[in-house]
Amino acid sequence: MTMCDPSMDKTDLASALASPIDPMALTVLDMLDRADRAVEVDPRQARILIGQVSRLLAPARDARLTPRRRSDLTLAPWQERRVVRHIDERLGQPIGVAELAEGVGFSPSHFSRCFKSSFGVAPRGYVIRRRLERAKSLMLHTRLPLCQIAMDCGFSDQAHMSRTFRAIVGSSPNRWRREQASDAAILIPTSLPNVSQIGKQRLEG
Repeated sequence: MTMCDPSMDKTDLASALASPIDPMALTVLDMLDRADRAVEVDPRQARILIGQVSRLLAPARDARLTPRRRSDLTLAPWQERRVVRHIDERLGQPIGVAELAEGVGFSPSHFSRCFKSSFGVAPRGYVIRRRLERAKSLMLHTRLPLCQIAMDCGFSDQAHMSRTFRAIVGSSPNRWRREQASDAAILIPTSLPNVSQIGKQRLEG
């Protein structure tokens, strides 16, 4: 059994692993060399040496396993702006995680983690909410039929929008639109004073 390449001495191997030579690397290599020589004649001693090496390397191993800082798992401000702008510009079209990730140079899986850490919701959930916000705005400020609003906001059809709207808002689009219109009507006076009458009253006064 050979644990180290016999064609390389300790200094050569250390140079291959790190430059300049780390004293810790030399210590580890020396212990591995001794364990290699002892493995046939004294297996117990070899196991002891390998255990010591493992303890020496534990801090470095634990550092690699420590979760990365939150800043490493979030989108930078410019990336957030780019992603949000891309979503808003393409709400009426299919939007996939892959295309969002490509826009900021991430893999889809890494992008999804960073996006959720930044926005508190997965990319798909965020897109759905933006579509609903756009739909609400169109229902409030236009007289477009719901089927047209659904298509303009990226839903496959009116039924799809209605199911999603009800699940998140808790009401159907039709009912929500009527309620909002009723609330707005309450705030508008049912009759306004006639301007000519106001002028006449002032003249008479």
